[in-house]
Amino acid sequence: MDSFTSIENIDKIVKQAHQAYLWYKNKHVKDRAYLLHSIASEIENSDEEIISIAHQETHLPKEALRAEKSWLVEAWRENAEALLSGHVLDIRIDTKVHGSDYEGYDLRTIGKGLGTVTVFGASNWPFAFSTAGVDTSAAFAAGCAVVVKAHAAHPKTSVYMEQVIKRALEKAGYPKGLFGQIFSNRNAGGQYLVKHKLIKAVGFTGSVSGGRAIYDTAGKRAEPIPVFAEMGSVNPVFVLPAYWKNNAAAFAQRFKDFLTDKAGQYCTNNGVLIVPETEEFNSFSAVLQNELKAMEPQALLTDSIADSFRRGKAAALNVDQVEILAQGKPGDGISVESIVLKTDTPVFLANENLSEEVFGTFSIVVTYKNEDELAALSQHFASQLTACIFAEKQDLHKYQALVETVSDMAGRLMLNNFSNGVRVLYATQHGGGYPATSDSRFTAVGPFSIKRFLKPVAYQNWDPDYLPMELQNKNPLGLWRIINGEPTRNAIR
Repeated sequence: MDSFTSIENIDKIVKQAHQAYLWYKNKHVKDRAYLLHSIASEIENSDEEIISIAHQETHLPKEALRAEKSWLVEAWRENAEALLSGHVLDIRIDTKVHGSDYEGYDLRTIGKGLGTVTVFGASNWPFAFSTAGVDTSAAFAAGCAVVVKAHAAHPKTSVYMEQVIKRALEKAGYPKGLFGQIFSNRNAGGQYLVKHKLIKAVGFTGSVSGGRAIYDTAGKRAEPIPVFAEMGSVNPVFVLPAYWKNNAAAFAQRFKDFLTDKAGQYCTNNGVLIVPETEEFNSFSAVLQNELKAMEPQALLTDSIADSFRRGKAAALNVDQVEILAQGKPGDGISVESIVLKTDTPVFLANENLSEEVFGTFSIVVTYKNEDELAALSQHFASQLTACIFAEKQDLHKYQALVETVSDMAGRLMLNNFSNGVRVLYATQHGGGYPATSDSRFTAVGPFSIKRFLKPVAYQNWDPDYLPMELQNKNPLGLWRIINGEPTRNAIR
């Protein structure tokens, strides 16, 4: 990027967003859903030029970028439909309260937007978690204005997607200031945004160090604000004995395909595989070595990510009794090789750095000899976005305690599958405890991600003519509401 946003212009953009929010916050759900559908259409109708731009900036395959763009369109539309249903607004109405002291008591609660939200774009998802990504969509759905800090890895893509949103706002008759974007090559711009008194929440996707710095800054404000940060995760895989005995070789093939997809640059990439130390390991390693040795190096998103990959690999190999199990052709510069390391349980447990995320085509296989070692490994990890268990039915029956332990660790628990592929669904949980995220109660994907940017507001004994439409007796918007403890779309009579 040739020019960066000055502090003075950042302040101007935030103030414009705040003014637009004051107008937008009173729009009912049908108006907001219309805007979301309009933006979805603009993204969908953007031509092949944006795919080429994103490919040039990120080195990601064009096919993957087209799929990401389609996924994002789906996310905007699903958020719009969730608004129209009312499910995400948490509307609760109580008109029948027992007890003489509460005669005539009427209480109605709805989720309303927090205000102007800052979103930090991610390096590895130029569409889905960046300028027009799911954080922006969720914030608009909640009734918030948005100011994005674009990621330096794909500035031209970010400018293009900003123009997409601005066109949609103009066509819908909404103020352009409802969305703003800044560019900064230093931490100063992002820190200024987080500290700005008109910013009321932050969405972030990136490293633990970056997310933690933002979280700490937000917490030190005179008015602390929530930070919804998705950060580091190694997403461990636990392979149980019966499954391993029957599937070790086939498992190696599946793992190779997973490891090398998109150069391993997923937040849900499985960076640790935990497998039995049995004779089946020989067939597993033979298949994996054969599959990886012909793999060409793949370009990572940025030079700094490639440098971090090499530092993480070197640090792991510097540990005694950690060795290379399988690797592809060597890389150079921004391109790196696919590599899988191997160690045993005592070494892994004794060296914390082996549990740290290495972003890219990297994983470490940890072998266990018995149930005690397997149990110790299951209790070793900090909170994760995902965890995977590969098991036969007899494994699930025998290792129920392990399953419970792992379910306490992860936001999403996979059975007999790796953890890439997050669908935009009501039941989606893309989150976890720290350091995977800063708040385990929420998801970053799916309609319920909207709840991150809502605050409950209750109207007590309010004049019915002046209630928000969503809370009115006639339910003119046809929303799902909980009335006197029962979910219904019926009017209040």
